[in-house]
Amino acid sequence: MKNDRMCEFTSNQILNLPASSTVYCYVEIDENGNGALGYTTLAPIYQAFGTPSMVNGQFTFNINEMKAYVGIGGTSYVQVWRTFFQQSVTSSTAITSVINYALNGKYISPLFGIALSSTYTNNHNIGCNFIANRTALVNISAEGGFEAGEEIEMNAGGYNEYNVGYTSSAGRLTCSTIVSTSVAFSTLNKTTKTYLRLTLTNWKFKQYVDRSF
Repeated sequence: MKNDRMCEFTSNQILNLPASSTVYCYVEIDENGNGALGYTTLAPIYQAFGTPSMVNGQFTFNINEMKAYVGIGGTSYVQVWRTFFQQSVTSSTAITSVINYALNGKYISPLFGIALSSTYTNNHNIGCNFIANRTALVNISAEGGFEAGEEIEMNAGGYNEYNVGYTSSAGRLTCSTIVSTSVAFSTLNKTTKTYLRLTLTNWKFKQYVDRSF
């Protein structure tokens, strides 16, 4: 049985937010296909499986079921058809910041240069922690049998010539590539299959982040 619902707004919608709060904005759809905007000050919970939170107003999404629930207090919760699209921060008089979520659950960073002892951070804005991320090296000037535009990924671990020199991470809203202070970047020469120490000016980084459901 399908578990999806869809709605369409034919006019502008207004949502009045509480002062001095971080709020999470959503669209909720009823059984007749009518949509309504809402907000909560409780950050949504995403989990692989388990009992949804019963805290009044707390949203829980169970990934293995692909179903959402909201606690109604006591020992109860109900299923809802709710999608979060934004989080905002308000002061006593105004909205001070807005983050629109990447609803398709995918992010590809622009190319960025490589400098030792650096951390590069980008905003992916997917809005949950169930994500996979990776950083690729993109060739911009031919080297080691690789042509401009080719991407490679290197396995972490090893020592000396075999050290990678960087790692990537991602949280709810941001992703980072962390570069070592001094370790050389080494991979395999595409043509000769021997070890190749990369010339960093011939390469740039690109980071990918994907929601895992």
